[in-house]
Amino acid sequence: MIPPTVFVAELEAHDPSLRVRFARHQAAFDKPLWIIERKLDDRSPPPLTQLRALDLSRSRLARACGHARHVADCPRCRKAQGRARTMDLWEGARDGYVHVMNVHPTLLTWSQVAPSLAAADAWRQGGMEALARKYDEDDAQAERAQERHEARVIDQRLNGAWDHLQWREKRRISTYVPDGGGFVVTDRRAVTA
Repeated sequence: MIPPTVFVAELEAHDPSLRVRFARHQAAFDKPLWIIERKLDDRSPPPLTQLRALDLSRSRLARACGHARHVADCPRCRKAQGRARTMDLWEGARDGYVHVMNVHPTLLTWSQVAPSLAAADAWRQGGMEALARKYDEDDAQAERAQERHEARVIDQRLNGAWDHLQWREKRRISTYVPDGGGFVVTDRRAVTA
């Protein structure tokens, strides 16, 4: 398939090192996608042995487990679908391109893709150092949230164990309060005779 010429012109005007191409291997699994890639200068592709290992035709992918078409619940079909994605990415790597993003065919308009490209561009976000700081902050925030969660869980378990121990050793008693008061739990040590 050929991408829309208007979109290609806007993409090249935005960044000449970007290209868009159709993911032909994933299309065999009813997943039509456009792949946007960036040309890298000093990139060497993986060895040719990997290319030969991934050299599966579209028909072999579709019939990897005997089904005429892709079946979502079949593990072999899912594995073949992963191979299809790998092969689509390999084609770009072989040509010296690195994957930037996948785009559904209905969303291949510049107004839809431009904000996502800007969000994925490291230099527009302040460079690699700014990204590293942002990731470090996110990681520290996630660690703090995990520590708070663990402290809550430990506190709940300790309180539960303490309550259970108090009941078991008969230090707490439950007494019925008439007139609709229900049951009241009191500490037996505080009850005076």
